[in-house]
Amino acid sequence: MNVKKNKWDNTYIILVILQSLSRVNSMTLENQKKLFKFLENDYNPYIRPVSNQSFPVIVDIKLTLFSILSYDEKTGTLSSLINMKLDWQDEFISSGNFTMVESDRIPLPSSLVWSPRIYLFNTATENLVLRTGETKFQTIFLDFNGRMHHTVIGLAITKCDANSFYYPRDEHKCELMFAGDESQDKIMLKNAPAKHGDDTTVISPDGNWDVSEVSQIMPHLYSRSLLTLSFKISRNSLYPIVNLVIPLACLCMLNSFVFALPESSGERISYSLTMLLALILYLNILADRLPTTGPISLININIVVQFTSSCFVVVLSILSLRMHENEQKNKPVPKSWKVVYRIMQTLCCMKYRRNSRVNPGEFKEYPTTIEVSEEERSSRETVRTREDVSWHELSMYTNKFFFGTAVTMPLLQTFIFFLYVFRVV
Repeated sequence: MNVKKNKWDNTYIILVILQSLSRVNSMTLENQKKLFKFLENDYNPYIRPVSNQSFPVIVDIKLTLFSILSYDEKTGTLSSLINMKLDWQDEFISSGNFTMVESDRIPLPSSLVWSPRIYLFNTATENLVLRTGETKFQTIFLDFNGRMHHTVIGLAITKCDANSFYYPRDEHKCELMFAGDESQDKIMLKNAPAKHGDDTTVISPDGNWDVSEVSQIMPHLYSRSLLTLSFKISRNSLYPIVNLVIPLACLCMLNSFVFALPESSGERISYSLTMLLALILYLNILADRLPTTGPISLININIVVQFTSSCFVVVLSILSLRMHENEQKNKPVPKSWKVVYRIMQTLCCMKYRRNSRVNPGEFKEYPTTIEVSEEERSSRETVRTREDVSWHELSMYTNKFFFGTAVTMPLLQTFIFFLYVFRVV
């Protein structure tokens, strides 16, 4: 008897569970047929779903930046993948006699119901909407209370003005602006209420750009609602620094070694011109990457300064070869070049030569009746030594001075460049 009673108790429990599951289950087939019949016969998708047509349809919108696909600084064009969630109340469906439970979420074709048309306001192409493929396959979900949910994932190609002043550590402020196709008294866009787990930051980060300061704001544009997704993109600078900035610094350092080559080798002019052409190549590379508008980048200024220095190196190389030619022809050194010689000695921290190439015996002998002290004789020999300057010695000191200057200037310019690029100053 107890066994039979326990069997009936178990059967009752199973029936209660099945009944509860049937309540949680989705809309019945009869109600779904009734809903679709209503949409096909009595529902007009071109009429805003509000009972009083003088009131606007309030659309809650939530934007999420999935990833940065590409950014062209030269044209200022940004390609990004956007997730846009739209929620609104459809009073026509909610007022219908449809039996639904809280867990119901009915998928409806977008062609059967009204949905807001949201346009991309600052598009860079002729497309004013997100590129989502075939619109006829889009689905809108209906909640039990007549709340409609529509998710659009698509490609947005927008304008984003480039600021390449700190290239290759440049940052750009970009915006994605969306607006409704009707005035604000017809469609009113609002920020969707924040929910747990919602995030507007990048879900799939890009390897070339870092995204930060993502915010969603709601300004108004004349009579239309305008929603703006604002964010900042920062370049990952490791690749351009390793492949562009560091080779440029090494190239400018090599430019100074033209003064270490002997004049007799005849390679100074060809070497300096090769370095000059290499800097022109760098200028062409940057011209293809950086925009022509906006502030000039620091790296462009740096290359122009290095290019100007390289032009001076070519001129100084020709000047040193002229000195070598004068030495070969045993031409005398003019007084103006002797002044340059003394300046170069001073700048190179060199003392005047103690040893004279003039034989002291060649000095005029003083009469025996006149006594000359050793100090006066040494002073006269020093004056004679200072006046005796050869082209070889002048070329040697100028090469030393030019080499030291040509090594110091690129190092100083590169150091100042990194200070500005990394925002130290």
